[in-house]
Amino acid sequence: MNFLVGLLAVVVPGFLGLYVAKNGHSRLITDVFVVFIIGFLGTVFVIFEGINLMIWPFRLLRRLLGFAPRRMDAAEASDLATGRKTTEKRRIVLFDGVCVLCNRFGRFVVSHLPDPNEVSFVPFQDPMANPHVNLKRLEAEFGFKEDELQDRIAVIEGDRILWGPDAVIAIMQWCYAPFPLAKLGLIVPWPIRDAAYLTVAKNRYRWFGTQPLDTNFAKYLCPYLYVKKAFGDGKRD
Repeated sequence: MNFLVGLLAVVVPGFLGLYVAKNGHSRLITDVFVVFIIGFLGTVFVIFEGINLMIWPFRLLRRLLGFAPRRMDAAEASDLATGRKTTEKRRIVLFDGVCVLCNRFGRFVVSHLPDPNEVSFVPFQDPMANPHVNLKRLEAEFGFKEDELQDRIAVIEGDRILWGPDAVIAIMQWCYAPFPLAKLGLIVPWPIRDAAYLTVAKNRYRWFGTQPLDTNFAKYLCPYLYVKKAFGDGKRD
């Protein structure tokens, strides 16, 4: 036991010393912070997912008995996203289509939404992958520029836009219980939660990597594509 403690007392400082010599103190502090944030959020997600799995049989029974809310079809979802019918329940997520972390988070969210058709996911680098959402019109409506999407995910909910950590918290509100409890994150002061979010966001490529834009998960969720597939290649009004 003493040998292991002694070994760790030598190996850990030695490893940290080599890391600092190669990358600098600031990189070490940043990476430790990223590990802490990811570890904390991962633990919370695991706990929430365990609770979700326990609730799932009751949710399935409710759906089988016909008490669950009716799901929208693809045409309704497209109308909602474009604002042709209403903006009250409009839900659009603008995310980084080449970020592996962002794509994994998106897939997770879609699998936990009561009605995935209610939410439109749009990679900001390739808005035409989801042609039922007009990104330029959204930029004009909410007064933002595409550059702002590089470091912060954005959520358009009705007539408001949310950024970064607040956008993630809003997305969690749309998911099955107990994930809406993520709203408790709003207790953390905005400067602190935004700094934590940006620390991960600015290091996401280095930590999690990138993927081809054409393989982003939203490309295969677009209601517009399902409508075209269902009704042929004819254009809709």
